[in-house]
Amino acid sequence: DTRFLRRAYQYAASFNIPIFIQPHDPWLTGSAHEGFYASSCGLEGIPDISESIAISLHCELIHDTGVAAHFTCISSAKGVNAIANAKQQGLDITCDTAMHHVLFNDTVLDSFDSHYFVLPPLRSRADQQALLEGLQNGTIDALCSAHHPLDKMAKEHPFADSQPGISSMETFLASGIELIQKDIIPPLKWAQLTSSNPLKCMRETHRNTGYCLVDPEQAHQVTIEQKSLGVNNPLKAQPQMGLLLAVT
Repeated sequence: DTRFLRRAYQYAASFNIPIFIQPHDPWLTGSAHEGFYASSCGLEGIPDISESIAISLHCELIHDTGVAAHFTCISSAKGVNAIANAKQQGLDITCDTAMHHVLFNDTVLDSFDSHYFVLPPLRSRADQQALLEGLQNGTIDALCSAHHPLDKMAKEHPFADSQPGISSMETFLASGIELIQKDIIPPLKWAQLTSSNPLKCMRETHRNTGYCLVDPEQAHQVTIEQKSLGVNNPLKAQPQMGLLLAVT
């Protein structure tokens, strides 16, 4: 209900409360990115305009009400472009993308592995590249885990009938080290995307992010005991590089 949403944004703006939005059009839904791989696997597709249409609608309301906003889990090139255009117009907005959208694209659908079922869906190689460019040029402010732990039964169904989500906290550090080692994201940029920038997105710039001591060359295997609450991670069987030694 757009009227209800507008009133909520007006209320939030009056108290300087930032809002958080995961943009998608509820009528343009399915279980995989609309394209060749979804079609070949017989999966109902979610078009990228589901994201960009929602961003445009919310940005109109943000402009009208003056509320500060953060868009989470941006997944598409059209989404990145919509955010960039809104920032150029001077809207008080920030955004993030999820680690799995940076690591994977819709080519993994060929495996029919339900561990890759996430919402918003893993999109095309071109979308994946647009997300990386957005992280590098500052259009995307932060990189999040989108941690969604599920039990074993949640994924033991056909792809579209399983529950969406990845339990990603256990592999987030190792994935980041991989991006650094492949010269995709510089170390300092990685630190900003995962610490100081998220605080800015939360409008909490006065807080200290603390410090972490990491051994990037220490390999380890993620076990069930080390996982938070879920086992739903497509990387769970792979050795992970980077061991967290201390946190302050």
